[in-house]
Parts: sequence; C-alpha cells; structure tokens
Amino acid sequence: MIIEGFALKAEFEFLVKLTQSNSLDVRLAAIGAIAKTTEHKAFVISTLSNIIKFGSAKEKCAAIQALGELGSQDAIRILVDEIQTPNNHSIKKLAITALGEAIKKMELNELQEDKTGHEQKLRLRVM
Repeated sequence: MIIEGFALKAEFEFLVKLTQSNSLDVRLAAIGAIAKTTEHKAFVISTLSNIIKFGSAKEKCAAIQALGELGSQDAIRILVDEIQTPNNHSIKKLAITALGEAIKKMELNELQEDKTGHEQKLRLRVM
C-alpha cells in the first residue's frame, strides 16, 4: 500500500536492509529508492551519510547524488563536509555538483512554501 508517494514504514526499512545486500546493483538501486522518499528525512540522511563513510566508491557516489536530490540543510552540511575531505577528485566533483542540486532543490522548496503561504493568506482575505 502506498501513502502519499511512499511505502509503509516496514517497506522503507526493507529498502534500508537492501543497502546491505551482497549484490552491488541491489545496493545501488536501494540507495536510489531511498533518495526518492518523502518521509523519514532524518533517517534517510543518516543512512546516506553512513553509506558515504563506509560504502564502496560506487555506493558513495550514489549516496552523494541522493543527498543532492534531497535538498535539505542536513544534506548540504554532509556534502560540504565531503567536499572539504581530501578524497578522490571525481568524488569531490560529484559532491560539488550534488551540492548545487541540493541548494537549488532547497530554494525551490522554500519558494513553494512561500507560494503556499501566500495562497492561504489570499484565501483568508477572500473569506
């Protein structure tokens, strides 16, 4: 059963378990699916952060891209830390690109919130 674009909690936890699968393809797919969630943001960011710290290079890249898609302050902090950490040049470049995406996504979210707030004020005035 789907609730507002995302599976129930048990299904979410199943996705997290899949990030520990023996198959790299399954782990990467699970990371991508987790990034698209709209619920459990703090847990999603924590999970992605752990993957960046302890995962393989491919998993690290997938988690960095996922953080860029989330567009939150916590995701941005992790991406900035990753950029400042001496590591592989291509991973650093990916983190910079993801940071740009995260900032853009966060700004779009803020604009949407402002628009929604403005529409609510207009509705109140009309009433």
